[in-house]
Amino acid sequence: MLFEQIRKNKRNTVIIMGIFGGLIMLVGYFFAKSFSGGNPRELWKILLDWLLFVLLYIGFKYLTSMWTVLKMTKAQSVTEEQYPQLYHIVQDMALVAHIPMPKVYVIDDPCPNAFATGTSYQKAAVAVTTGLLQLMNREELEGVIGHEVSHIRNYDIRVSTIAVALTALVMLIGTLLVGIGKWTFWGSAFLSDDRTDRKEGGGSLYIGIFGIFIWILGFLFLIIGVPVAELLQFAVSRQRESLADVSSVELTRNPAGLISAFRKLQKVDLQPKVNNSTVTGLYFYLPKVKGLAHLFDTHPPLEERIKRLEEIEFGKQLKRH
Repeated sequence: MLFEQIRKNKRNTVIIMGIFGGLIMLVGYFFAKSFSGGNPRELWKILLDWLLFVLLYIGFKYLTSMWTVLKMTKAQSVTEEQYPQLYHIVQDMALVAHIPMPKVYVIDDPCPNAFATGTSYQKAAVAVTTGLLQLMNREELEGVIGHEVSHIRNYDIRVSTIAVALTALVMLIGTLLVGIGKWTFWGSAFLSDDRTDRKEGGGSLYIGIFGIFIWILGFLFLIIGVPVAELLQFAVSRQRESLADVSSVELTRNPAGLISAFRKLQKVDLQPKVNNSTVTGLYFYLPKVKGLAHLFDTHPPLEERIKRLEEIEFGKQLKRH
C-alpha cells in the first residue's frame, strides 16, 4: 500500500507537469504567432528563442532559490551543540534516506512549520521554526523531518521551483505585453493632435491597432493564463506533499508520529511570519484559510493527510497479524 501510494503520486505529478509544459509552450506559440507576421520561419525562430528564455529563466530561479528562501525567512544556520536533538534527527533521516546530511536551520517564528530547500543532494537544507520545536515531541519531530528529507530525496524542490518559476513566467509575460501594448498604443502618431505627426506617421494607425492587440493579449494572459498556471502549480504542490507524507513513513517506519504531529497542528491557529508564494509551497503545512476552495490549496487538507496515513498504519497492523 505504501509503495503503491508513492508510485501513484509520482505518476500524477508527471501528468500535471506535462500539462504545465504544454501550457507554457501554448503561451510561447501565441507569443510567436503575434510577432511572426505569418512567416513560418520567423515563427519557429521566435519559438526557439522563447524556449531558450524559459530554460534560462528557470535555471536562474533554480540556482538562486535556496539562498532566496533562507534569506526571506531569516533562517539561521545551527550546530549540533545548539540543537542536538534536531541535528541528530536530521542526521538519522538523511542516513536512512541514503543522502548526504543537509544543513540545519532554525527560524524564529512561533508558527510551527518546516521546509526543505536546495539545488541537489549535496546542496540542501532543512529549516524548522522555533514554534515547531516547542510543540513537537521527538517521535512527532521525526515524522516532520522525515517528510522534509523526503522532499530532498524525491527531488521535490526541483519540481516545486520549476512550477513556481513557470507560473511567475506567465505572469511576467502578461505584464510585459500589457506594458508594451500601452506604450505602443499611446505612443502611436495617430493619437497625436498634430496633423503633421499623423501625416508623417504613415502607418501609425496600424501601429496603434497593433498596440491595442498586444495590450488585450497581455490582459488575457493575466486573467486566464496566470490562474490556470497557478492551479497547476498548486496541484503539483499537493501531489508532492502527499508523496512526502508517505515517504516519511517509509523512512521512520512509524505513521503514528506524523499522524500525531498533524493532529497537534489542527489545533494551531497561527500564520507564518513569511507568507508569500515563493515560500508557502515549501512549508510543511499551511493553516486553512476559511472559504478557500481546495483547488487553490498548496497542501492537502490535514484531515485528508491524516486519513491517508491511518490507512497505511492500519495496513501495517494487518501485516503483523
